[in-house]
Amino acid sequence: MENVPSYTPIVFAAALLAAFVLLWLSQPKDKKPFIFWLLIGGISSYLAYTGFFQDTSATPPRLLLLIIPSALLPLLYLFTSRGKQMIHDSDDGYLHYIHGTRVAVEFVLLWLHKAQYLPVDMTFEGRNYDIVIGMTAPLIAHMGYQQKLLTRNILIGWNVIGMLSLLNVVIHAALSLPGAMQVINFEMPNTAVLHFPFQLLPTVLVPMIMYCHIVSILRLVRKEVEVETPDED
Repeated sequence: MENVPSYTPIVFAAALLAAFVLLWLSQPKDKKPFIFWLLIGGISSYLAYTGFFQDTSATPPRLLLLIIPSALLPLLYLFTSRGKQMIHDSDDGYLHYIHGTRVAVEFVLLWLHKAQYLPVDMTFEGRNYDIVIGMTAPLIAHMGYQQKLLTRNILIGWNVIGMLSLLNVVIHAALSLPGAMQVINFEMPNTAVLHFPFQLLPTVLVPMIMYCHIVSILRLVRKEVEVETPDED
C-alpha cells in the first residue's frame, strides 16, 4: 500500500493484539469463539495477502464471506447452554478495558484516510465519533466495576451508545466499499480493508468489539454483576 506510513500497520497490529489478549483474559474457561476468530484471522490474512478481496466485481463483495460468519457465529453461540455459562464466567473489567484499543484504531483510520485508502467519514475528522468510546472505556471500567460508582443503567447506556457508535462506522464503511454495495464516497472509497493486515478490522476486530458490548449488556440485564444500583427501583 503506497503512501501509508510504516508505523500504521504496526500500531494496528498492536491494538489488535491488545484487544485479543484482553478478550482472552476476560474468559477463564470457554475460549471457543476466540479460537474461531484466530482461524478467521488466519484465513482472511492469507486471502488478503494474495489479493483475493481486491476483486470488487464480485457480488456480494468477497470480504462479506468472512465478515458474516465472524460476526454472527460467536453471537449465536452465546445463546447455547455453554454460551450462557460463558457469559456468566466473563470478567467485566477486561470486557470494558478492551474498548480502549479503539483510540489507537481511530488514529490508524485517520492515517489510512490521509493516504487516500478510506473516506474522511470513517475518521474522527468526519462522522466517526468512536474515539470518545475508546477514551471513556478505562474510566467506565474503573468507576463501574472496581469502584462501583456507576449504576447499572449508566453502564447499559454506555454500552448501547458504544454499539451504536460502532454501527455508525460499520455502515459508512460498508456503503463506501467498492463494488455493488457502494452508494457513497465514490471519490475516495474504502479500499483499506481489502488489503493485509487491515482486512482484520472488519473480519476480526469489529466482531470482537461488538461481542464485548453484547456480553456486557447481557450480564448487566441479567444482574450477573454487582454495581451501584440506586436507579433500579
